[in-house]
Amino acid sequence: MRLLGRIAGLGAVTMLACGKGPSGDTGGAQVVVTTTSTAGDSALIGAAGGALLSSEGVGVRIPAGALAGDTQIQIHRSQVVPPASLNPVSQAYDFLPADQTFSGHVTLELPLPAGTSVAVIYLLLADGSGWEMVGGASWGGSIKADVTRFGTAFAAATK
Repeated sequence: MRLLGRIAGLGAVTMLACGKGPSGDTGGAQVVVTTTSTAGDSALIGAAGGALLSSEGVGVRIPAGALAGDTQIQIHRSQVVPPASLNPVSQAYDFLPADQTFSGHVTLELPLPAGTSVAVIYLLLADGSGWEMVGGASWGGSIKADVTRFGTAFAAATK
């Protein structure tokens, strides 16, 4: 049996629902990968859906059917600096592949610093010309927002 969720980056701590069939497909297994770093985390997620989550609280949850087939999903710390005028409370993260769109909503999750209770997620426009506020709901030290595409994202305080 081959591993479905392949980790690239620093130290994976949990991987569930692994396995590829003889033809190399995922066989309908959902992948959930938890890692200890967001410096370069990745997982192969297929049509059955799955999640890539770091111990820092950065992640993506992809429901069944949002992807047509196996896709290498990645999260990296971005070189993009969020604009101060948008009140960033997190660094920016690249959710890759950058041109990835989904046939349904996927959920991005970013950590919030202590004391930040009202926040939103911003996503860099596909052409790089500015930022789109995608909203979100914050609780338990993080913010989650549903999106239909990947890109560079950060959390911002709204007060």
